[in-house]
Amino acid sequence: MRNVTAVAKRVDKLWAVEVPEIDGLYTQARRLDDIPAAVSDAVRISTGQRVTVTVEVYDGGLSRHIENVWLTREQLASRFQLSVITLAQWAVHGEGPRFYKFGGRVRYKVSDVEAWEAEQMTGGAS
Repeated sequence: MRNVTAVAKRVDKLWAVEVPEIDGLYTQARRLDDIPAAVSDAVRISTGQRVTVTVEVYDGGLSRHIENVWLTREQLASRFQLSVITLAQWAVHGEGPRFYKFGGRVRYKVSDVEAWEAEQMTGGAS
């Protein structure tokens, strides 16, 4: 799975997002943590490829990598093309990516998800 960079810039109430690796690919999101899923979906629609997404926030000439972008269980299910129930079952059995609970809500840190994805690679060329 290929990694792409999403460069996000706050414009009014939305995040305007560009993916420099793919000419002409732009999207937007209401929340910063919605960007990985929005970009992943846009890339899949435009190229047919599945990707992981690194988010960088553009801030007045500075670009900084965001380590703590969080995904909901629904967003992760979409990313993996699995059901939410499968992710919940993995969690009960101690499988799948590490997750966190905030007030009873499950969240996945994108950096943890990407590390877990890398561990799952089997066979093929490295």
